[in-house]
Amino acid sequence: MNFPSLKKHKFTTSRSTAGLLNVAILLAGSIQTSSAQGQNYPETQACHDITARIKDMLDHNQYQQALPIAEHAIRKYRTCARAYMQKGLILAELDRPEEAIPFLRSGFKLAPNFNEKWAWDALAHTLYETNKQQEAIETLTKALNHVSYKPGIYDTRGRMHSEMGHFDLAIKDFNQQINTCTDKTECDFRSRGLTYLRMKRYEKAIIDFTMQIKSNPQSIDYMCRARAYKALGKIKEANSDQAKARKMSTATGLEDL
Repeated sequence: MNFPSLKKHKFTTSRSTAGLLNVAILLAGSIQTSSAQGQNYPETQACHDITARIKDMLDHNQYQQALPIAEHAIRKYRTCARAYMQKGLILAELDRPEEAIPFLRSGFKLAPNFNEKWAWDALAHTLYETNKQQEAIETLTKALNHVSYKPGIYDTRGRMHSEMGHFDLAIKDFNQQINTCTDKTECDFRSRGLTYLRMKRYEKAIIDFTMQIKSNPQSIDYMCRARAYKALGKIKEANSDQAKARKMSTATGLEDL
């Protein structure tokens, strides 16, 4: 079984199967949210005010409306790193990833120590979508040096490794994600379970899907655990999980099972 595609499914989290570049995920943090991080680069009040306005629009999925404001901010405040990053994020959301990358890179050139996860995520994801997978991995590795709360970075890098078939590296990242996640109900066991399923390590997959079901179950968790049970010849358990999955809303990617 494959992970749902990066563009279509956009890296499922333990909370939902919402999109990879979903602004609510990127701006609020992905699977494990943390308190706001401190600013670590010079930002004028004018830059702060206009990017706060842009953020509010992004929180309401108003990408088209936010784009000209971000462009105005860049023209008027040439050193406003956040505005460049926001424009990059907007372009990515508008399915223009190749155009997004230069703006995200420009933002990091202005603020190389930027410590907010959403910007690193946006750059890594757009790189991955445009077939620059190794650079995406390297971007997330750099992010670990700057983002204070790291579980989500490990999780995203692990999913990329798993998509690329680097299963051992993926498992290491998922282990780090789970070990550093401060609220275990917010940890993403699903991604590690999916990787174990790909590796045909069915017993371990069952353990992870069971943990995910205890904290935040979705149809896909029951369906994946059913597949692992079936592979082990545990037909009764598999049928039970399939029945439970049918009672829940259909999750994106079930056609791959």
